[in-house]
Amino acid sequence: MAPVEEEEEAQAIELISQAISEPTRFHFGSLLHNGATDMDQHATTSSSDGGLASVIRSEEGTCWLQTLVLFAHGTWPDYVRAQGTNKYITLDKNQEMKLKCLTLVSMCENTKYLEYQEVMNVLDMHSVQELETFVVHQCIYTGLVEGRLDQQMGRIHVLSAIPRDVSPEKFEGMIQSLDVWLEQAGKVAYFLEEQANNIDSAQEKRDSVQSYRKEKVQEAREKVLASVAESKKLAPKQGALGERDVDESRLSKRRK
Repeated sequence: MAPVEEEEEAQAIELISQAISEPTRFHFGSLLHNGATDMDQHATTSSSDGGLASVIRSEEGTCWLQTLVLFAHGTWPDYVRAQGTNKYITLDKNQEMKLKCLTLVSMCENTKYLEYQEVMNVLDMHSVQELETFVVHQCIYTGLVEGRLDQQMGRIHVLSAIPRDVSPEKFEGMIQSLDVWLEQAGKVAYFLEEQANNIDSAQEKRDSVQSYRKEKVQEAREKVLASVAESKKLAPKQGALGERDVDESRLSKRRK
């Protein structure tokens, strides 16, 4: 390789080493795909268009790049199965612990409970105390996982966990899920629109009936008022005739 290419690859390897060793860094997508990092702006490589892969050319560099992919998308069993193949670098104790933390995060995805024994088998842990110490101090206290230990039932009650970097293999599935969601959302929107139209139509009918009733009530009221007014006009005449009849009746009795 040319000196410039060797320097670029050395910078890329250094970035990878920092990323997988940094205790508080658990996402690697920007570094993996863009070659950019917020840890050391002075060490940015020229891989803006192809990610770190564009500057990795040696077997050693490939090993480091695959290790970065492991931390981004893989798990502890992936690392164990590859022992002796030179696919990944040999991790130190802190890096091993970090990969185990990321593995537990993946195990917490889409589940509410994790059995102690299952986690111990996956992470190669040999005692409940070792597991509980790991979960509490390395995962819960650091904010990777929100949950609690159910010692009586021998399981981890998972409330939530941080999301991991999305692997390219999952993109297609995510797109399909989004397409299904959009289709369902469209059906719901159509149904709601139909319901709204039905409500508007029903309201129009109710308004029409109410208007008709008001008209009839007003007509009846006007008739009653007219009848009352007419009765009041006739009342004095009827009263006068009545008094005259009474007087004539009294006079008739006296004569007798």
